[in-house]
Order: sequence, then structure tokens, then C-alpha cells
Amino acid sequence: MRFKKTLLALAVGFGSTSLMAGSINVSKDINITGDFAAGGFYMVNDGGAGNEAIEVNDFGIAFDTGETKVGEIGFIGVLGSRTGHVVSDTTPTPTVGLSDSWALDFGYVTYKPTDMITLDAGVLLTTIGAEGSASVFQSNITRGMMWNSEPAAYAGVRASFDVGGTTVSAEVNRDGSQNGGVASTNWQINAGGSAGPVDYALTYYDGKDSQNIIDVLISTKVAKMDLTAYMDYYMVDDAAAGLDDSAMGFGLLVTPNLGKFDVPFRVEYVSDGTSGVYGGVDTATSLTVTPTYHVTDNSFVRAEMSYVMADNELFTDTDGEATDSQIIGTFQIGYTF
Repeated sequence: MRFKKTLLALAVGFGSTSLMAGSINVSKDINITGDFAAGGFYMVNDGGAGNEAIEVNDFGIAFDTGETKVGEIGFIGVLGSRTGHVVSDTTPTPTVGLSDSWALDFGYVTYKPTDMITLDAGVLLTTIGAEGSASVFQSNITRGMMWNSEPAAYAGVRASFDVGGTTVSAEVNRDGSQNGGVASTNWQINAGGSAGPVDYALTYYDGKDSQNIIDVLISTKVAKMDLTAYMDYYMVDDAAAGLDDSAMGFGLLVTPNLGKFDVPFRVEYVSDGTSGVYGGVDTATSLTVTPTYHVTDNSFVRAEMSYVMADNELFTDTDGEATDSQIIGTFQIGYTF
């Protein structure tokens, strides 16, 4: 659904003295893509105020040099504003993405010294989880319960090795998602590839003095349905006395493709006991359904309803009373180019 426009033989010369002296010459074609999405949000459990909003969820512009060939250096950089919601958020304040101001979403340079080796350095996208910060490219508008606990993007260096159809990568990063927002030096290994009709990825993330994660992602297509199953297992370093030192989450994304209509739905189950990894839910389940109409190949209109049930009464109903469930309704119009 993501269309590209290429600036052919781009060479921008600033020879006019009204601009600046000299010139900038770009010797390689640069692809420019973008996205924009906006819509409405309504949280049935409002905690007293601010339970509805009209929001710009996504506005992003990406620049990239396309596939990096052996012996070349390429790059990708995405600037944007990303805001959104997680189905288990306890307040209407957006928790997804960067901020409502323009910033670097992610971006890195790539060097490919051989057919088998690729080196990336910059702000990298995580290989953990089934969802990303840009809602316009996700099956659902909101993110699932596992989102707030997973890394998203961080400064790092990654080396990837293509071994017989399987890509194995190792990285060092400066990420704070597992350490209360305080960046630390962590390392990660990942293996991904295909086995027949099934794509898979397995990641181990070692957070320094914080939390370690094992993540499994499997996707395939059955008849006219896209299926993605995912699992996170957290191990908490030096958990306080009396608190659990592990947590686990499972999710399933199913998208029946009906021509111009899709009906994606997401089911999740998480269990964090007293560890607090998933916000102190103890155990919780969620269901999200997002009927989507594709107006064109690169534009859509969709609505969504999500329901969460948790053991602990984390939410607040319209009477100000604690409750163990929450409903969020959203709609969105999106466009990519």
C-alpha cells in the first residue's frame, strides 16, 4: 500500500546568490514516501474528563536510497509526528509514538561490504513485536496491550548476516524502554527467515540491569486471511522482594481480505502478576476489531472497537468508580504516497 515517487537524476544546484554560494549534487536517486492519518477517539471509561478527541495520528515523510548494493552505502530517514493509544491505557492521554511535534521517527545508514553482510547505524527500528509507531501501516488503529512494554526505536549499531536464507543479526543499542526511560547500553540477537509459507523471527534482547526479552513472531497466509502470532517473555533483573520477576504476553492478528474490505481483529492475553511489566494488570485479555474500507490502493477509511478485561481494577468508569474493563472506540482516515 506504500507507493513511491522517485526524484529522477536529482541534482539541486544553489547557484543563485540570493540563496547561497556553491551547489549540492545528489548522485543517486532518492525515493520520497509519506503518510497522513487522522481521526476520532472515544474512551468509555474516562476517569472524569477528556475522554474524546479529534487527533492527527500520523504525518510522516521518508527519504531513502532504495536497495543498497554490495560495496555501496545507502540510507533511510523518516521524519514525522506520531500519536496514538494503547487499548489498556488508563487515561485518554496518547502514549504511542514520538510526540505531537515534528521529530526523527527513525533513520540509519547502511553499508553492504559483501553479499552476506549488512551494517546499519543510526536510530534503528526494533525487531521485537508485531506493531509499529505509525498507525497508518498497522492493521488496527490502537496498539495492543504489549506495545507499551516493548522497545520501538533507539540509537544503535546492527550487523546482519545472510546465512542460507536465514538472516541473523547482532546489535548494540542505547535504549531506555526497559529501564524507566533511562538509556542504557544493551545488546540483542535476532534470527528471521521463511520456512515454506511461514515467515518467522526470534529475538533475544538483553537489557542492562533492567529487563530481558524473548520475542517470537510467526506470520503466514491461509486462504484469504493474513495470520500473525506473537509472544513476549520478560525476565526482570533484580526484582524487588515479594514481586514477580517474569511476565508473558500472547497475541494473534487475523485479517480477512474481502477485496476492498478488510476486517482485521486482534486478540491478546498478558500476565504480569506483580512484576508491573504490562502496567500491573495481573492478567488481562483484549479484543480489537477494525473494519476497513480501502477507497483506493493508498487510502482508506476505518472504524474500530476495542475491549479489555483485567484482573486488577485499573480503569475508572464514568461514575468515578474503579472497574476491571474498558472500551475504546476510534475512527480514522488515512493516505499514503
